[in-house]
Amino acid sequence: MSKETKIPFNRSIDMSLSGVWHVDKDSGMEALANYVNEVGLLTKKVITYQELNHAKGRKEQMSLNFQPTTFSQDLKIQEFNLEGIMRSQDNISHYGVGRLVSQMRNAINDPTVAAGLLIVESGGGDILAAQKMQNAVADFSSTKPLYALVHKGGSAAFKAILPISKNIYLSGSNALIGSIGAMLTLDKEFPKQLKEKFHIIYPKTSPDKNQEMRALMEDNLQPFMTYAEGLDAAFMSDVRKAIPNITEKALRGGMFIGEAGVAENLAVGIKTKQELLQKINSDLISNNKKSSMNFSINTKFFNMIAAKFGWSAEDTQKANTQESFEAQLEATESMSVQIKKAVDAATLGLNAELSNLKTELSTLKQSSGAIEKKTEDITKAQASDMDTVAEAMKAMNATMVAMTSAIGSISKKSEENGKEVKEVAATVAEKKGEEAPTASNAVAPELKAAEESFLNEFGDSEAS
Repeated sequence: MSKETKIPFNRSIDMSLSGVWHVDKDSGMEALANYVNEVGLLTKKVITYQELNHAKGRKEQMSLNFQPTTFSQDLKIQEFNLEGIMRSQDNISHYGVGRLVSQMRNAINDPTVAAGLLIVESGGGDILAAQKMQNAVADFSSTKPLYALVHKGGSAAFKAILPISKNIYLSGSNALIGSIGAMLTLDKEFPKQLKEKFHIIYPKTSPDKNQEMRALMEDNLQPFMTYAEGLDAAFMSDVRKAIPNITEKALRGGMFIGEAGVAENLAVGIKTKQELLQKINSDLISNNKKSSMNFSINTKFFNMIAAKFGWSAEDTQKANTQESFEAQLEATESMSVQIKKAVDAATLGLNAELSNLKTELSTLKQSSGAIEKKTEDITKAQASDMDTVAEAMKAMNATMVAMTSAIGSISKKSEENGKEVKEVAATVAEKKGEEAPTASNAVAPELKAAEESFLNEFGDSEAS
């Protein structure tokens, strides 16, 4: 692009593009391209600002559209439009989400609004805008039914409608939903200019203040990366709480088209606007029947209690009208207080007895604990005694083994001694010229004499 045709960007406007976003990349690029195109056309004086017709767009964005309910002309379904890049503040072509939030809060207090339909055509925006919208959607849906019809619902726009995850519908087979995650856009020139043109002073007591920007001025992106990861984790946590059966694929940041978005549990189904309005009416009729049934049940209960407490038929009849339902509820609350007092009085004695039983139970538990402790001590003592007996038996076994070994040694020694005696006796006989002794007489004379003495004293058993 030549120097003559280069578009001079307004730095204050450029800086507005920097920030922390929950925005789909394609939506962001589309918004940026539109902005660049409009600035270029204005700079070249191809069109005037009035011809951009942003005033009409703003007016349409804030117009209030209503659809009458099928069961009552006095009640209506209010439409809300969430479109474009979501910003907290108003910009050149769109209002910020603050005005839409105000619309929703006004509708909460409007008794003629029976339900809401939020039409979404946004790829996301800044995180503050997403939080404001999410809070407004949660508040509305806690008081009245709210449904979302999504043409395009990415990132912050999807985060905004998480409180009504069970009522999210895609508008057709080409509708887009998803782009879960955070994104940061950081102006490259701004940190340089900030560092070159300004002295920035921080007290020593605030070392963490603006630490991300301070690091960025030194070309360190890591603190901003850590910040983005924290935002991303919080976003994921919100999604998992709102949609427990969300797929891991859906959490990776992709944008899904039509049925693919339904398959990833990002939306309940696909409906046209007219089909969704029919469903809203059907749900309202069903809820109205349930409310009427609850009113009927409550009326019968009220009559029964009124008779019990002797309230007048006139008071009861007044309370049994739909118009005075709120008054009936207040009376029911008063009645509940009376019933509670009566129940408290009747159960006073029982409470005292219950307290005594609790005290006795506590004493029994303590006694039981003492018994368990004694049993445990006895068991430990028995175990200790058994260990002592086992050690003693082990020692006895060792002694018997030693004795057996000793007896074996003695037997072996005796056998060796007998052999030596035989050898000595044979040697002596040989020297005397006598016949060598046999096994029976190969004993020393002393042993032979001892044997004869024994036989003489006790007698030969065979001879006797």
